[in-house]
Amino acid sequence: MTQKIILFILVVSLFLLAGCVKSTAGTPSSVTQSLMGTAVAQTVVIQQTIFYLETVVVQLTQAAHSVPSSTLLSPSSTPVVVTITPQPPTNTSVPPSSTPIPQTTTPLPPTSTPIPCDALQFVADMTIPDGTILSAGQSFVKTWRIKNSGTCGWTPTYSLVFVSGNSMNGPTSVNLNASVSPGSTIDLSITLVSPSSGGTHTGNWQLRNANGILFGFGPNANKPFWVKIVIPTATTNSNNAINFGQQYCTATWTTPLGTLPCPSTTNDFIKGSITLSKKPQFETGYIDDQATLIMIPTNGNGGLIQGRYPPMLVKSGDEFSTWIGCMYESDNCNVIFELNYIADGGAVQNLGTWTQTYDNSIEEIKINLNALAGKSVEFILLVTNNNSSNKDDRAFWLYPRIVR
Repeated sequence: MTQKIILFILVVSLFLLAGCVKSTAGTPSSVTQSLMGTAVAQTVVIQQTIFYLETVVVQLTQAAHSVPSSTLLSPSSTPVVVTITPQPPTNTSVPPSSTPIPQTTTPLPPTSTPIPCDALQFVADMTIPDGTILSAGQSFVKTWRIKNSGTCGWTPTYSLVFVSGNSMNGPTSVNLNASVSPGSTIDLSITLVSPSSGGTHTGNWQLRNANGILFGFGPNANKPFWVKIVIPTATTNSNNAINFGQQYCTATWTTPLGTLPCPSTTNDFIKGSITLSKKPQFETGYIDDQATLIMIPTNGNGGLIQGRYPPMLVKSGDEFSTWIGCMYESDNCNVIFELNYIADGGAVQNLGTWTQTYDNSIEEIKINLNALAGKSVEFILLVTNNNSSNKDDRAFWLYPRIVR
């Protein structure tokens, strides 16, 4: 019923609107014709509008009749609750990261470690490197090269002091023989005697300043430096009374230019050199695995190098044994080997002389020492350059030893 009333009102309104167009009677002019055309056009629009509204009303009526009566609301009926599920809002923000954002902090400047007044740096074992094999009761000179790494200079009031281990009959302390400014080095030497018992023996040493405070090397300037030697037991010493290769730094090495450190600079053809090789390659191309002395004499006429070993007691049946020759690729090698000795403090005597050139062969040497039995003997290994002026004289003594 309500729908028909609404339709009736709309239709009446449209006709009233159409009636507002007035005709001009008795004026058959172009104006009248124009007004009549306009009225016709408006009538067509009104009719189309009415048709559209009727169609809408019909559609609404059909929709209303399609709803079941059980769902129509009445005063006593329970209102239908329409649940609207909201769509989650679109999140366009960046999801939080599981990795925390680091806080920017200003780093503290590094704290510098102050350099102590008295400190040292160990440079090298100039003689008796660690593990040197010595005979029991053998006298030797141990030399360390030490650098002053502190800020204070050392004077002769500073001293080398034994602190722990085996003193090896050395003094309790000995004063430095020179002043040492910061950054400079000094060679510290001390005469010791190897223990009578077999095994490995170590003696620890430090420096002491004028105020009686000990110091050494390391981060806290308190670590000692040491001497470490090996005395063969009766079993290991039964065959080798002395190994001139392993114990080569017990010898004093000299050239016409003076005394060499041990080991010295490798392949020095000007001042001469003495080194030890455990993988030597000889002029034949053969590579051995025995301790081998490599001796280079000084260059020019009269060039030589020699090593004088501490005294040892020779026993009946002792034999000197070695192989001699030139090193690999020393094509111009031309040298003379000599084995000399001093018995009981006497004059230098010769046990044998051999000339070697680079001829792709090496020579075995064996000398019976029965004539020296019961004597205290200092053996001397000598190599001369045969008055040549070349720089290719690299001579070797392979496993030089006294077999007992």
